Amino acid sequence: MSLLRVMPFPSPDSVFFDSGIGGLRMLRECMRFFNNELRERDLNTYPEVYFVYVADTVRFPYSQMTVDQVLQRKGELLDFFYPKEQRSTFPLFRVFACHSLASHQHKFEVVRKSLASSFSLNMMPAINEVIDLSTSQHILVLCTPITGKSAYVQQVQNNLQPGQNCVVVSPKELAALSEERFFAQSLFRHQNMVDQENKIAQEIEQALLDNPKIDVILLACTHYIFSESFIHQVASKTLGIPKVPIVDSAMIRLAQNEEYLISVLDKIIENNPCNSLKPSFRVMIFSGYQHNQIKRIVKYLRDDGYPVDISHCNLQTCLS
Repeated sequence: MSLLRVMPFPSPDSVFFDSGIGGLRMLRECMRFFNNELRERDLNTYPEVYFVYVADTVRFPYSQMTVDQVLQRKGELLDFFYPKEQRSTFPLFRVFACHSLASHQHKFEVVRKSLASSFSLNMMPAINEVIDLSTSQHILVLCTPITGKSAYVQQVQNNLQPGQNCVVVSPKELAALSEERFFAQSLFRHQNMVDQENKIAQEIEQALLDNPKIDVILLACTHYIFSESFIHQVASKTLGIPKVPIVDSAMIRLAQNEEYLISVLDKIIENNPCNSLKPSFRVMIFSGYQHNQIKRIVKYLRDDGYPVDISHCNLQTCLS
């Protein structure tokens, strides 16, 4: 079985792989970028842009796995959706929305090389870029344990200049908490959620108290943006300032690749039928999420108001 057999539309222009909701913001930002760029071109008619989003909820959270296990799982998903004999049809733009994989660059390169015909976004945690943004050049990096133990993060820390500081905190449950916060339908929080929040808050508070010069927090896991308000609350209370700047590493990486996104859009205009009077998007989601959770995802992806047609297929059923 291949992806093309279960798609409700032609081969996708872009594909996103994540363990859950983490890559949704990147997907939404890509749609926003394409929408704005298309409108600036003032075309008579517009193409429909096709996306696939794979949320590997079967194995969530990846933070509980080793990097080798995550790599093996990504290989399994790629082989299912795009068997080697069909790799020539792989989308123009692909995103493995996982800083943990990217931070182990030598191992992840095996996956990247198997898909050499298309572009893969660099998802290395943007630590050096955020240190440059910091006034004090003291930052806090929130990441998964896999990322925190990576050779890349250790190398960045070893190469810091005098006066610079990069404090790494790896809350084990923050990705799972972010999923819960995203799907929460009310302000009610069950006791387990409260316990998780308290434990994570203590880790962040201690890091900030031990390093009071920290003035920027870098989110080096795509899930963590969905706990931004919680992290803001903890940091502001600890440091005694109204709003501590929080930077999403994934957004830095997208911004650094705008020129490539424009080239992808050029190809989309060239290849896709231009039959619409305004930009529109179609998204196929593969996941194990329930109906009410998919409704929440649909609402999130449609927040900007332009047309987004969304379909869902159960990932476990596909893989069976």
